Amino acid sequence: MKLVELSYDVFDEFAKRHPQSSFFQSAAMATSYNQLGFESLIYGVEDQGEIIAAGMYKIVPVILHYKIAFCTWGPLLDYGEQELIQFYFSQLVPVFRKKGIFSIIIKPNFPVVSRDENGEITDEFDHRDWKTNLLSCGIKEEKIKPSDARMFDQWGFVKDFTDIHDDQALLQSMNQDGRRVITKTRKSSLEIIESNDDLSDFFKVMNHTADRRSFENREEAYFTSMTGCFGQDSKILLAKIDPEREEELVLSQVNVIEEEIARTQAQIDSDGATKKRINKVKELNFQLIPLNKRLELCRKMPKDGPLTIAGAFFLYYGDEIFYTFSGAYEEYYLFDAPYALQDAAFQWGLAKGIRKYNFMGTTGKYCGAEDEGVYLFKKGFGGYVIERPGIFEIEVIPLINRAYHKAKSLQR
Repeated sequence: MKLVELSYDVFDEFAKRHPQSSFFQSAAMATSYNQLGFESLIYGVEDQGEIIAAGMYKIVPVILHYKIAFCTWGPLLDYGEQELIQFYFSQLVPVFRKKGIFSIIIKPNFPVVSRDENGEITDEFDHRDWKTNLLSCGIKEEKIKPSDARMFDQWGFVKDFTDIHDDQALLQSMNQDGRRVITKTRKSSLEIIESNDDLSDFFKVMNHTADRRSFENREEAYFTSMTGCFGQDSKILLAKIDPEREEELVLSQVNVIEEEIARTQAQIDSDGATKKRINKVKELNFQLIPLNKRLELCRKMPKDGPLTIAGAFFLYYGDEIFYTFSGAYEEYYLFDAPYALQDAAFQWGLAKGIRKYNFMGTTGKYCGAEDEGVYLFKKGFGGYVIERPGIFEIEVIPLINRAYHKAKSLQR
């Protein structure tokens, strides 16, 4: 075995067919890093002419000529082979030391144990020994609290598309609530459009969402670079709604229900109030509540054409689609635009013949977090919770690394 520096083409060929593949470990991502002013390095292990392990690192300057190397969802290797882990990092550390890199942060992309949609452990597989192999090589694990945003690096939600080949199978694979809302959005005036060439509306909705949810949005240059580097394998989708057309659609639905209520009430008046008829009127009146709310909202909205109410950014890499960023205006939640955006991405996945749909980070009570809103939204589409091993550090220049961590602790 020997450590080798890899070209983008060689790395991409290896990464796309690796079971731990993701857009984070791709030539396009490396190119984006470079465009945004960061160096990227790719090193792998060659054995008898074959690449058996590789990782792409984003190099971030810290102070003077010293740097940190970040390997997100990598490196790609068999973590069941402790000897391979030991060899790879023992060879990589001296190379990085010469480049002024004092610390390597890795976030491996493998599931620790199999879990179901509720986050409960199942007996399908158990890779906890893979994590033990990392720690046995002297690699340090960073402890993450449930309230830490980095929990999203460790926990996620994934939908298996292996047996989903058409729209009927897609709908059947969803939970009842998810299927119901998707069906509803398909009957609305919501229109999903691609907007890779004009990011202005998407960036506005992302900034609004960042302010509302108190997180720092990416710069517009990031999205411009990502769409440019991933090209046709990226989609920025916007959900637009025409208030006038939506009002007409909702009003027609209201009229149909009200007519049915009138017919049922007439039967009650003429033939008597059976339990079935009474329950039917109650159910129809219940259906009117959200429709009347949507109708009221439509009448308050500006009537100057389609209005952008939500947006999302998706990437395709290997045989997987990744749901990376999204935003929405909360005053228009009644229209369920985030569901329509997911539906559009699912259709893209069907066309691509994907194996997995990755909803990315999510947390819930299964990992000690209290807020389950994002998790419950994703759960509605069907899938399973994934637990990755976490965040790990390989110390390269101990003196500089300890000084860096000391300075960080004082800043807190």
